[in-house]
Amino acid sequence: MITISNTEQDLFTAIRAWLLTIVPGTWEVVQGQDNLVSMPASQFVVMTSAGLDRLATNIDVLDQTGLINNIANQFRYKIQLDFYGIGSSEYAAITSTLLRDQDTPDQFPNYIKPLYGDDLMQIPLVTAGSNYLERWKLTSYFQFNPVITNGTQSANVVNSGLVPVDIFFNA
Repeated sequence: MITISNTEQDLFTAIRAWLLTIVPGTWEVVQGQDNLVSMPASQFVVMTSAGLDRLATNIDVLDQTGLINNIANQFRYKIQLDFYGIGSSEYAAITSTLLRDQDTPDQFPNYIKPLYGDDLMQIPLVTAGSNYLERWKLTSYFQFNPVITNGTQSANVVNSGLVPVDIFFNA
């Protein structure tokens, strides 16, 4: 059976936990692209996956038994962070700054580390009530290092014997 060490949900969980240390306790941090879910009522951040770019080729390592092949990968994981509501520009700027800070990688698990964030962009948003809602977009980049585990075939016992070829395989 083939398995992966960390899933996309693990990435969302790690990034969300970090964002919750930045924004005030009244803010919500939610995953984007949920169907039939309304926007939170107060200030919030929406996290939406935006792509995976390969950074290196595979590194294959057999375990000590030679039966399990671990395949290490390196990706650049792109995630769009949208900050909504009053104060969204300030918290988007804080997040962008911290993505490049030397101490921030220590706040993440080993399988994901922040790289940088693009320039901030304000995107106007008019609500259903025809009110303006402040929205700032930050595309963030992380290094993601999953390991794929793939069992390999092996044999512990080999039974061998002689087969009379001229009888079983007529030429």
